[in-house]
Amino acid sequence: MRQQPIRVKCPFADCGREFHPNSLSTHIKAKHDADERKRVESGRYLNGTCVDYANGIYLVRKQFRGTDHPVHCQFKTSCPASVVCSVDTCRQLSSTASRSGQANFLCDHLKSTQFICPSVVAHHLQEDSLNFVVDTLKWLKLERKSECLEWQKEAAHDNVPLVVQMPLAPESSTRFYHFSMDEEIGDTQDFPTATDENVADEHSPGNGENLPIPSTMFYPPAGNVALNFVKYLLDEKKIPPQLPLALTVQKENFDKSYIPTETNCFYCKTQLTEPYCITQNAKLVTLKGIIEGISLYVKFCNNCKLPYRYQEFADGVHNFNDNWLLSYGICDMIRKHLQVHNAVSRTVEAIENWLQLRPYHLPRGPMLNAYLHFEALSEHSYGFSCLMCGHFPPLLTLDA
Repeated sequence: MRQQPIRVKCPFADCGREFHPNSLSTHIKAKHDADERKRVESGRYLNGTCVDYANGIYLVRKQFRGTDHPVHCQFKTSCPASVVCSVDTCRQLSSTASRSGQANFLCDHLKSTQFICPSVVAHHLQEDSLNFVVDTLKWLKLERKSECLEWQKEAAHDNVPLVVQMPLAPESSTRFYHFSMDEEIGDTQDFPTATDENVADEHSPGNGENLPIPSTMFYPPAGNVALNFVKYLLDEKKIPPQLPLALTVQKENFDKSYIPTETNCFYCKTQLTEPYCITQNAKLVTLKGIIEGISLYVKFCNNCKLPYRYQEFADGVHNFNDNWLLSYGICDMIRKHLQVHNAVSRTVEAIENWLQLRPYHLPRGPMLNAYLHFEALSEHSYGFSCLMCGHFPPLLTLDA
């Protein structure tokens, strides 16, 4: 008679299942270790520091594993209360949970703030460190020294630190130090390792070209700001229906970075901020091939917080989603093929073969949406008619 194998019970009280001894460890790793990794508690939370005790602003590590990049979040329960995270995904999850009746939803960054000990006293930087950076290391020009001192006076007057360093965890890399700067000056910055931490603390950005977006600005926008953002693109960034040859087949040279040309807000008439880099890895599809490593920038209105991204006609480039850009030559080719009853996906496949790219190197979904985005901004006459609905039917179907 065959003997039944020995069964062992799972040691976790909330489980109680029985397994073969050789399968128990696999069950624990797949089920219970995964649950433990998702839990934020006193023994396991995202490393960080309190930036502003009065306003409840924290600088918290973005994720448990991987590159040690910090993000800002605010956990303030006093009036006016504000509980918000700067990560787009966390804000979307919070909005979804709120609409579902879970108003107490907190992301891992906000949960971790309750385990970070805040500092009531603001630690201000010393001028000796700034002198060492300017005179010895030559990291900053002399004219920037007075500007840094002025920032220091404003921070001391408000009793808030000008620069706060992100504490290093045991597993953190010492190649870069991370800092949080005052919201009116900048946001989180990465600086090379220095022998003196005070020296690195005083190192502020020399130019605004690669500054990350401040914590008070959001891109992509949300709410009413997003509505004004879309309305501005549809009303003010129209593309002529007939594209000149100079911007289509004759266009050969393309820039590697694109900055919005607006200087003043369209609605508030106030001056916009300096350009902030939102990506350095965008791809531009042209008739000659794919250009990678494209840098895109965005400006903000300090009053209404409306972002202004690159969306210009004169350069012969159409910005779809800040990740994929199409040259007007590609857009016009897809349009001409569609007018002779060739589907967009087949035209994209033909472009892949023409440029000798691997199959599906150009994703069909983003390419179709990019072309539809291009047509939506084109200033067509729209003189359509239907035998049953008459002129200007409310709904059109594109058989693409």
